[in-house]
Amino acid sequence: MLPIERKDYQLPDLAGDCEKTNQIILFSLKKFSLINYVLTYNSLADALAHLLETKTTGVQRDFITTALVDTVGDLLEEELENLAYNLSLELDMEALPLRTEAGLLYLLRKNNIEVKTLSEKFFKGLPGNHLNTYLYTIYKLIQMEEYILSGKFIVKVTELWDTTPRLKNFDETVIKLTASEPAMERVCWAILKFESNKHTNLVWHEANKLERSLPNRSSDDLLAYGYMGLRTALRLYDPTLGFRFSTYACARINGTIRDGVRAESPIPKRLTTFQRKVAAAEAELQQVLGRYPSIDEVAKKIGEDIDKFSILPKLAPEASIDNLSTDDDGRHISNSWEVSNDDPSLLVIANFQHSLVTQAISSLHEDEQLVISYIMHDEISLNEIARIMGKDNREIRILRDRAYIKLRKALYNLAD
Repeated sequence: MLPIERKDYQLPDLAGDCEKTNQIILFSLKKFSLINYVLTYNSLADALAHLLETKTTGVQRDFITTALVDTVGDLLEEELENLAYNLSLELDMEALPLRTEAGLLYLLRKNNIEVKTLSEKFFKGLPGNHLNTYLYTIYKLIQMEEYILSGKFIVKVTELWDTTPRLKNFDETVIKLTASEPAMERVCWAILKFESNKHTNLVWHEANKLERSLPNRSSDDLLAYGYMGLRTALRLYDPTLGFRFSTYACARINGTIRDGVRAESPIPKRLTTFQRKVAAAEAELQQVLGRYPSIDEVAKKIGEDIDKFSILPKLAPEASIDNLSTDDDGRHISNSWEVSNDDPSLLVIANFQHSLVTQAISSLHEDEQLVISYIMHDEISLNEIARIMGKDNREIRILRDRAYIKLRKALYNLAD
């Protein structure tokens, strides 16, 4: 039995988990119908959803079944206490004895009713007066409480969980269940949230991996997209196909992060691919030639028409600002389009680009200009800039990032 439980834990099945939760709720309502005015589908669904939303670890089956049993047990005990207390006031007795079968036997014998043992048949044979109705209700509640305390209830709901079949995928299951029980929708999404907490390491793994290939993006920026990908994977994953969840989820997370970053950029993917291709060719030629290559040489290297390079100034805002800046530790990031005096045509382009950058910087606020000047020309670290300007590091980072955004926008407009 243990290998099956371990496999179930490794292979999430949210569609099945939602249907299983629904089945054990329905069973509980039927089994404890005597208190159906306090034990409703909504009350159980809300209790489960609240508990799932506040927990981050554990095996889903064990947590849901245990939480449901505890919730039903608490409601049952509260109702039993209320009835015993109300009856004790009428009879001028202590309430505690009335919560036991021994107390009920004592009370019946006190009222001259001959009884050896309590049973369903015995109570149905009593006259239907107010006292007997109270006693019969308390007796039924005591039987239900014993059913829970004996462990039979948890065994039954666990059996229901293990034997309930899987239904299609998560989204279709949510639609089916909420059509009949709207309160189940919150439970379904709480189940998804609870399960996603177990696989956050996959999100971090993919975000850290992509950080190296996506420019100007830290792993923190990519986590939000990664969590979206993880939840999509959990909703669509089919454990019956037999492959590992991590294999499927990593591909989903990776693709969602890339799609999210791509959607933020106004530049089409084909142009960013071309830009990276040019940068790679330039770096390779620079090592071979010992100098910065000309546009003609780069064009020949990648096998593209030189006319296509006219698009590069349009792409310059994103690359130029970062290339002229330093990283968070103050290390200078070299400009990949610095040119050599050996190519006069490139000097003209370089002067034009320098003019655009100077004009764009002049449009910044005084503090923003100062920060950019320290970064671009003096190559001073952010910590040193903060000390010079009498500000904390956070303020300097905000000024730098705000200046970068303004410069990108200004350069793009000027290049038009």
